[in-house]
Amino acid sequence: MVWLPMKVLDDLSICEQRAILRAETQLSAKPTVHQELGKEWWSRKRSAYGKLMRSVLRSRGIVHDVWLEHPLGLAYDGRTVQINLSGLVDALAFYSIECKGEYVPLVLLFEFTLHREVSDVASRVVAYSSATYTRYGFPTVPVVVVVKDPDEDLVEKAVLLMNEDKLGVSHINTKVGRLEELLSGSVKPRRAPRSVCPWCDTELRRRCEYYK
Repeated sequence: MVWLPMKVLDDLSICEQRAILRAETQLSAKPTVHQELGKEWWSRKRSAYGKLMRSVLRSRGIVHDVWLEHPLGLAYDGRTVQINLSGLVDALAFYSIECKGEYVPLVLLFEFTLHREVSDVASRVVAYSSATYTRYGFPTVPVVVVVKDPDEDLVEKAVLLMNEDKLGVSHINTKVGRLEELLSGSVKPRRAPRSVCPWCDTELRRRCEYYK
């Protein structure tokens, strides 16, 4: 059984060698530069964004509650190992939207990121969405909010992600299945562009055979 942070799914999308190193117990909690910057920004802005979400959503429906930094988890039973993923989603809004005179309950899931490419974090956000639906049973709409300039607090875009199926399981099983293959050594990691190396944690770079 392996316990890993959800952000290992980001690593899989950006650099598979980083994902392998992340899976080592002593390295699993160390953030990359991007993750550290994002964490610091969110700690300053989460309260303001929580209030903003409540205000905006009230104009179109009923806001039952907004939870910030909510813990979520998923378990994957592979061929050789069980992988447990856990993480904190930035915000969940339990919401009833008005539709043709009736109110439809759902969950809006928001993840804020400094990554310019939504594809870097899409797998993790879909995993959050799947975990939310599994736990609470409400249709879940995952939204990635790309922050262009954290100093000026500028949002570049907000992207709604579409699951491949109701739970998003097909996509996540494929991603975590790939991780299992990498950890077992049955496949070799794909080489990432050298440009991603400066964004890795120093300890990760020190242990990376491709960085040397």
